[in-house]
Order: sequence, then structure tokens, then C-alpha cells
Amino acid sequence: MIQVVPLIGISCCFRTIDVANIGQVRHHTVYEMYADYVRDVLGAAPVLIPALYEAADTAALAVLTSRLDGLLLTGSPSNVCLRPDDQADHGFAEVEGFVGSADLKRDWTTLPLLRQALQDELPVLGICRGMQEMNVLHGGSMVHELHLQQGRMDHRSDKTVPYWDRYGPAHRAIPQPGSWIANQLKQSDFEPDPDLSDLQINSLHTQAVDLPGNGIEVELRAEDGTIEAIRIENAKSFAYGVQWHIEWHHDCSPLNVLISNAFRAASQTRAHRLQGLAS
Repeated sequence: MIQVVPLIGISCCFRTIDVANIGQVRHHTVYEMYADYVRDVLGAAPVLIPALYEAADTAALAVLTSRLDGLLLTGSPSNVCLRPDDQADHGFAEVEGFVGSADLKRDWTTLPLLRQALQDELPVLGICRGMQEMNVLHGGSMVHELHLQQGRMDHRSDKTVPYWDRYGPAHRAIPQPGSWIANQLKQSDFEPDPDLSDLQINSLHTQAVDLPGNGIEVELRAEDGTIEAIRIENAKSFAYGVQWHIEWHHDCSPLNVLISNAFRAASQTRAHRLQGLAS
């Protein structure tokens, strides 16, 4: 098979940043690790998607998904502020009593974009906030301040350590019986330690999935029961979400390798199919 380089779209956030000698300037932003992950781990070409497409602009979103081979929904300090609402304009409404920082321009881009991507059978990987967007789109609920919930660990990062150290292993992830990842681990002949110490993941989030949405399968949980990975059951291509930052220390866990390999393979398959249709 001829080697092709898939095009993978990366969702951007919308932020106002202080620029020297200018002042506050609005930017579409993405952390460099996401682009590096797409290029170096997935072997694909990263395409940044600015947070400017409103839900009504379905034609532009359809063009995007028709030309991409994969979609990476990135993490962010902001929480998902919109929820599906058939009675609201464009099918989404803002959360009442919202807690945390919001990024409405991103919400109005990623939620309709994800809906279009799934319709067009585009492979999807959601990371941190990206996983939460997958759950929200399917009607799932969220916990905004997980650390305040009784019986839950503090899943926020340790701000007293250097930036790069915050992405080190923080706690275990437990595969759920019958899940896709449990089957992948079994087929790979990987034998987890009895205490699952080799299935460690990082943890840098305040918001988390509360109740899974329709068609959302829980794949992994933390020791305190927090949902750490989900899969869209009826998706016609790879559609997986992880709460941790898989783009960091990629080779440190078999979870990272198996999930990344599956996303890469699905994106390459689509790239070959689209290239064949275009030739």
C-alpha cells in the first residue's frame, strides 16, 4: 500500500493574550504538544481549526470534515459551556449557573464540528476537554469541580512543580470489563500488574464526566470511580475520548500506544480511501 500522510484537524481555543507593545490581542491557540503529537506520533499533517465557525455555518464544517482524515479535540483550562437543546437557536444553549471559565467560540465550533465529523465517519480522538465535548454532544452531564465531590480524589495538577512534571503519572486507570481497551490489552498479550501500576495516567483536570450520554460506553475509570476514557458505541469509525493527556510521554503506557495506534490506523485508512476517490 502506498504511504499517504493523513490530514488531522486540531481544535483551537479562543483566547485574549497580552502582546508586548500592543496590548491584549485575540488569538486562536493550541498547545504545541498537540501538533507535535499529530506529526511525530500519528505520522500525520496537523491542520489547525480556528474557533470561529458557528453552528449555523454547517456548509463550512461539512467542507472541513470532507477533506480531513481525522479530528483531534484538544484539552483546555476552560469548561464546556453549551449543551444540546432542540428548542434553542442552532440546537445548543448555555449552561445555567455555569462554574469555571468558558470558551463559547470554541464550543460553537467544536460541538457542531464533532456532530458533522461523526456523521461523515471521520475518526475522532478527544483529549481532556475534547472527551468532555464528546459526552456533552450525546446528552451526558458534567461535574464542574470534581475535587469538591465527596469520595473523589483531587484530579487537578500540582502547580508547585515545573510545568513538564505536571504531566507525569498521577494515578491508575482501570479497564472496564468488556470494554474495547480491555480487549485490546488482551489481544496485545499485555498482562497488567495485579495492582495496575503499569496503567498509570496523568491528571490535570477540574471538570469530569458525570453521567455518560446516549451511546457513550465507559472504557476506563480511576480508582475513585472517575471516568477516564469513553467510546462512542455506534460511531462508524474510531471515536474515543481520554481524560488524560495522551500527547505527553506517549510511550510510557500501553494505553497510550494502543489508543494512538488505533486512531492512526483509522486516519490512514480514511486517507487511502479519500485519495483513491480523488485519483
